[in-house]
Amino acid sequence: MTRKKIQSIVGILLILGQCFILCYIFYRLNNLFLLSQALDLTALISPLFCTYLILVTKNFLSKSSLKKESSVSFNFMFVSLFYPVIFIGSLFIAIKLYDRQTIESFEDLKKIIGLIETTFGIYLGIVIDKIFPNSTK
Repeated sequence: MTRKKIQSIVGILLILGQCFILCYIFYRLNNLFLLSQALDLTALISPLFCTYLILVTKNFLSKSSLKKESSVSFNFMFVSLFYPVIFIGSLFIAIKLYDRQTIESFEDLKKIIGLIETTFGIYLGIVIDKIFPNSTK
């Protein structure tokens, strides 16, 4: 697989995945979340989402993204795809656990979302820097 394909897959996965999470939160408004709770979750998720959105958009629109393609190793491909999938999946699972009342309080859900965002933000920062090297400078 080429670096350009990895950039496209990871970029689209991060943007669409977090858009899905945000849409799901507001879709469940009144059934699961009060407006103030939905806004709290959005405030927790938005900083990383906006950072990824800017980096991915900047890369997709740059002329350097059109340069020759280089192949990447299986390990690079695996790590590049694994972290975003686990990140988005973890956010969704946390919300579903709250929906099923496994996570009992909204305060606990906020702590879990904050922990997921912080933990994966660190790892994804490393991955994003390697996948989109020209966009992070």
